[in-house]
Amino acid sequence: MNKIILAVVVFAFFYTSIASSKLDDHQWLLEFIEKNEIVPIRNEPKLLDAQYNLGQALFFEKLLSTNKDTACSTCHLVNNHTSDSLRKAIGAGGHNLGALRLADEGNEPLDRNTQALFNLDNNEVKKLFWDGRVEVDLQGPIKFLTPLGKHVPLGLENALAAQSLIPIISNSELKSHTCSLVGKEQDYCKKLYGNFKNVNESIWNLVYLSFIQHRLIGHSGNQGLSSVQKKYRKLFESAYPHKSNFTISDLANALARFQEIAFATRKTPWDEFLKGNIQMPEAEVKGARLFFDKYKCNNCHSNTLFSDFDFHSIGVVSLKKDKSIDEGRFEVTDNLKDFLKFRTPSLRNVTLTAPYMHDGSIDSLEQAIYKHFTGCLPEHDYNEVCTRTLFKYKDMIQQNEVIVLIEFLKFLEDKTHIIEDFVPSKVPSGLTVDELNTTDVLN
Repeated sequence: MNKIILAVVVFAFFYTSIASSKLDDHQWLLEFIEKNEIVPIRNEPKLLDAQYNLGQALFFEKLLSTNKDTACSTCHLVNNHTSDSLRKAIGAGGHNLGALRLADEGNEPLDRNTQALFNLDNNEVKKLFWDGRVEVDLQGPIKFLTPLGKHVPLGLENALAAQSLIPIISNSELKSHTCSLVGKEQDYCKKLYGNFKNVNESIWNLVYLSFIQHRLIGHSGNQGLSSVQKKYRKLFESAYPHKSNFTISDLANALARFQEIAFATRKTPWDEFLKGNIQMPEAEVKGARLFFDKYKCNNCHSNTLFSDFDFHSIGVVSLKKDKSIDEGRFEVTDNLKDFLKFRTPSLRNVTLTAPYMHDGSIDSLEQAIYKHFTGCLPEHDYNEVCTRTLFKYKDMIQQNEVIVLIEFLKFLEDKTHIIEDFVPSKVPSGLTVDELNTTDVLN
């Protein structure tokens, strides 16, 4: 008799546990959202002002590159979701666009994958680039830590403006190793490189930025402006009507203004669901519960942008062009705890920006998810050092779980940057504007 009662009790306990674990997914998600005060991303009106217009022109302007062959938009293609579909970016010294882009003879791809530009205006974003080499410094005197060091220009409005300067001074991004211009500009460029390229890097960066600024608007009070310089000077005067002398910070602030408006994802189904405007389909709900409950992906992919913007390793080890190991955040901090760690990417529009990881080594989102569960490769030469800083799940995710998890991630998509088309028909220099065919991208 006692055995029968015990069996009934055990069965009842087991049944109750199962019932509890199978709490209605919709109800669980609603309670989780309320308990954790999850809110939709802030949605401010878009102010397409004169500073935005200047930033738009600059973003697509190849005059920002040494040899006038590359713009910000060359790698951050608006109609390709602000990325290029390449494993590793090809900046200055390349031809073609997107997945067809190739490095010209004597040039090589960069060491890392092109990051998407969505929502970089958000206050949660305090560190930028895969290794966080640009970050907000609330305690320091210069506000932003960047590769420019103590020479970071005054007047930068935010971290995105500080970030906007770095590709301009980075070799093989917008800056070329050599000058390939014509006429007086070639003579001036070669003289500039000859006099400054091998001196203190910070001084060289400042001189080079001055070169780019002069190319755009000439020197203050210069009467011999070219037609292009006159056009850009008018844009700067409209963007900053109370200034007469313009600085490289004005250029950076305008680039930031364009990006924070053009690439703000404010209309995702997830945000509409949080506002109570739409229902969430069953598959997406199941995926959300896996994300927030079973696998707790939000431990790193947290907050409204689904990133803690901290640095972690999931076992991706890659080599640079010089065959040295890419050390990640360690290259910035020189702290061993940061070895092989890279910044957590935001998951908003993550379904649109393959390939994945800092080296672009993972082609699909499905493979990227599995990587969180497989960790360092046992046969890899760097397995031991990789394992030291590794984050990895203990239990393997199931195929059916991957499918619904991806359905939830699709719920974070916003393609209005394509629909609204922020690509200008032309830029002041008259140089070509890089864009992909919209129809190809949408299909």
